[in-house]
Amino acid sequence: KFFADVKQNPHYTSNSCTSLQFSQPSFEMRISLVVICLLVGVSYSSSSVESWLETAKEETSTGGGKIWAVLVAGSSGFWNYRHQADVCHLYQLLTRKHGIPRQQIIVMMMNDIAYNEENPTPGVIVNALHGVDVYQGTMI
Repeated sequence: KFFADVKQNPHYTSNSCTSLQFSQPSFEMRISLVVICLLVGVSYSSSSVESWLETAKEETSTGGGKIWAVLVAGSSGFWNYRHQADVCHLYQLLTRKHGIPRQQIIVMMMNDIAYNEENPTPGVIVNALHGVDVYQGTMI
């Protein structure tokens, strides 16, 4: 079904059965797409993300686009707590501080630490010592 839907897309071209390519959409269909991926071993600083977001907001407001985000924590288990905590923190940063609508944020993570038996505060995820809960309200 996916490939049938893709082939009906007016911007689809194919040069083989396994290779998909999309031609450049017309000017009216352009959307500014921002993808933020947090993968294992990749870290970020809040100040650099915030600086980048301000620039992206300026560019999309003048071009009529939208900011979209894909947040990915590619690990599982309580041992890798920080990866999911960082994704939840970035989700809160995008929605609360920068006003990105929840519908424009895709979160992919195992979601196995908030209620893990090793978590001393079940249902709560923090990303800093004595920090606030960044799990509450995160749409996964």
